[in-house]
Amino acid sequence: MNATITPTILMVNDNSSDVEFLALAVKRSGLAAQVIPVRDVAAAKSYLLGEGAFADRAAFPEPYMVVLDSQLPKTSDPDLILWIRHQVAFEKLPIVVNNDDGNLALRGELYQKGANFIFKRTGELGQLAHNLLTVHKVWQQLGIICIQSLIETGLHAHQG
Repeated sequence: MNATITPTILMVNDNSSDVEFLALAVKRSGLAAQVIPVRDVAAAKSYLLGEGAFADRAAFPEPYMVVLDSQLPKTSDPDLILWIRHQVAFEKLPIVVNNDDGNLALRGELYQKGANFIFKRTGELGQLAHNLLTVHKVWQQLGIICIQSLIETGLHAHQG
């Protein structure tokens, strides 16, 4: 019997409020995806590689999107992004960075290393939901992700 695996967004963030906010935005957007959080870069790498506590791919499926917090302590988001891009299995994995900072040099570095989108962190649930749905639709149109069922509900919910 094949179990259906829910598409997964891996969130690298050490703040549980941010994780809950992203999960609410995903639900509001209509995307049929689950958010699985990890607290740091080491855990993100283990998750992506399916190692250690994340070896069970039924419980911890490969993500179709990664959302990073640009404010993680003791980490370098550009280095994590570059690491992801150097993994053949993840070189096209969509990467979104949540950023509070207007630092153009950092934003440029994040894009240069391989981030696809940088969202300015906002407390507006509707804006984050809209951003997630937009990112999903762009990647689907480019053929990078092929999960049609994810956006059907979201498109109907946000039209009109």
